Amino acid sequence: MGSFNDFLDYLQVKRRYSERTVRLYGDAVRDFLKHVYPEKLMVNSGAGVRAERLMVNSGAGVRAERLAVNSGAGVRAERPAVNPGTFEEGALGDGAFEGSRDAEFPGFSDEEVLEALRFPLIRGYVASLLDRNLDARTVNLHLSALSTFCNYLVKQGKLHSNPVKEIVRPKEKKRLPSFYTPDILEKYFESPPDIESAGTADNSGKPASAKTVYCAVRNRLIVALLFGTGLRRAEAASLRTGDIDLSRKTINIIGKGNKQRMIPLPDSLCQEIEDYLLLRDEFISEVCSSGALARSGGQSGEEKVFLPDAGGRPGTDAFFLTDSGKPVYLEFLNRVVKSELSGIEGISGRKTPHTLRHSYATALLNNGADLNSIKEVLGHSSLAATEVYTHNSFEKLKEIYKTAHPRAKE
Repeated sequence: MGSFNDFLDYLQVKRRYSERTVRLYGDAVRDFLKHVYPEKLMVNSGAGVRAERLMVNSGAGVRAERLAVNSGAGVRAERPAVNPGTFEEGALGDGAFEGSRDAEFPGFSDEEVLEALRFPLIRGYVASLLDRNLDARTVNLHLSALSTFCNYLVKQGKLHSNPVKEIVRPKEKKRLPSFYTPDILEKYFESPPDIESAGTADNSGKPASAKTVYCAVRNRLIVALLFGTGLRRAEAASLRTGDIDLSRKTINIIGKGNKQRMIPLPDSLCQEIEDYLLLRDEFISEVCSSGALARSGGQSGEEKVFLPDAGGRPGTDAFFLTDSGKPVYLEFLNRVVKSELSGIEGISGRKTPHTLRHSYATALLNNGADLNSIKEVLGHSSLAATEVYTHNSFEKLKEIYKTAHPRAKE
């Protein structure tokens, strides 16, 4: 179906969705079509690949698995089990539709796809998602993706109306964002960086290497920046040195939908960044030296590293670097935050970059910032997304009540 690729282009170019979001929307539409046409075999005559649906009795019940069978090589690849309650890549289903960004719908005509987009079939799809034990939020994400596809087809004149609008969506449970209080985080910032555990421990009594010192200061700054600016994890990972203006004490962020915003930096954070950049330069010099050895066949087993150059090519100006000199990635930030906050008294539960973002927003609200200002610095597209933090001020409300209400003083 040619409209599908056009739809993905529309999401990426017109709506300016991220590449990951585009993939998830595509997977959701494919998952719906697999539900409507469960017995339809996908045959690629050129590659000799066919998809078979096998029913496997696991003892606890019957589970459905898709096996991709390469008849030429006799290779069978089993997809991993779906993790209920998630909307991550690959969690939308386990079928032959999964593929590249530009994959069409093999074996489906425009007429078949349009025929599938009817109220009874979509309602049945919702029931099947709930039967998979997916939570209400995940089901609604599936429906949002499908609704966006229908709206696109309506605009193109291929569909008369959007049938997803008639579907009663499952009610989501309101989840309170978890956060850390400033006084608890202050305990973390008051302790010195753990230089030994940040890099390779050296008990020889020699001064710590530039790499070891850099890793410790970098880890500390990651936590400080996330809590001091409320950046999203992906925004912190894609941060470049040129995005930070220490003279103006601001940080320039390109967030979701390529929306640009500027966030003020406190004086203390500016000083930490300035110190960090000096260590980063020393670390890069050390990494370049070891990388040159690796490239020229130096010491055996030495890891080949990413080498920044003077041309400013992609990745060379990444603000945060891994231990091997490469730009940080999302899971790396997760591990750093979890490691840094582990063992801190008063910090329990989830230790994630997003929890630090929640902590930032809650601290602003509790100290008198208005919702519109918080919305701007967080990069929210609507005020509704920011209002979730208002209930987190309840502890402050209780303190005001205790000091202001006459009955509370008794």
